[in-house]
Amino acid sequence: MSTDLSAPAASPASPSFLSILGNLLVAPREAFAAIVRNPSPWLALAVFVVLHVVMMSVWMSKIDVMEFMANQQAETGQEGPLPPASAEPFIRGMFWLSGTVFPVLLTLLTAVVLMFVYRFFFEGNVTFKQSFAIVTYAWLITALVTIPLFLGAMAMKGAWSDPPETVLAANATLLLDRASTPKPLYVLAQQLDLFRIWLVFLTATGFAVAIGKKTGAVHWGVTVPWLVLVLIGVGWAAMF
Repeated sequence: MSTDLSAPAASPASPSFLSILGNLLVAPREAFAAIVRNPSPWLALAVFVVLHVVMMSVWMSKIDVMEFMANQQAETGQEGPLPPASAEPFIRGMFWLSGTVFPVLLTLLTAVVLMFVYRFFFEGNVTFKQSFAIVTYAWLITALVTIPLFLGAMAMKGAWSDPPETVLAANATLLLDRASTPKPLYVLAQQLDLFRIWLVFLTATGFAVAIGKKTGAVHWGVTVPWLVLVLIGVGWAAMF
C-alpha cells in the first residue's frame, strides 16, 4: 500500500483563548502569530467589554460623584462651582459611557488607523480583521492586568472618589509635586506610563508579526501616532 507524499501537511492546531492570553504575557510574538493566522476578535472583545462593565459597576457603586468632581478640580488646580446635585445622574451616565462604550469605539478606531498605517507605510498586507484582532487582544491583556490593580488600589486606599490617574500611576508623577511642577511637564510624565508603553509594545509586536518583520524595525507605525497624541496632550495642557 503506497503513501501519498503529495498530501499537504496538517496545519498546526489553533491554541486556546486562554493559551493566547498567557502567551501575550510571556511570548507575545507566538501569541500574535496565532492571532494573525486565525483572526477572530469577537471573544476577546466580549471579555474586554465585560471586564469594563464589571469595573464600572464596582467603581460606580462606591464613588461619591460630587466628592470626585471636587477632587478632580483640586488635582488639576482648577477652582469653580461644582455641578448641582440634580446633575449627578447625568454625570454617572457619562462615566458609564466613558468606561464602557468609549473604550470599544477607541479600539475600533485604532484598528482602522493602524491597518492603513501598516498597509501604506510598511507595505504590509494587513486585513481589517487582523488589525482589529491585534488591537483588541493587546488592549484586553493590558486591561486584565491594570483593572484588578486599579480596583485593588482603590479598595486598599479607600480612594474611590479620587481621580483614577492618581490611584494607579506607573510613571514619573510619583516623584513629582503637582503643585510645583509645570503643567505640561506633569502631563508628559503622566502619559509616559509603563502600562501605556507596554500596550504600545504589544500592539507594535502584533503588527510586526502580521507583516513578517521584527518589532524593532516597524514599531514606529504605533509609536509615532502615540507620541503625536502625547504631544497634543502636552500642548493642550500648556494652553489651558
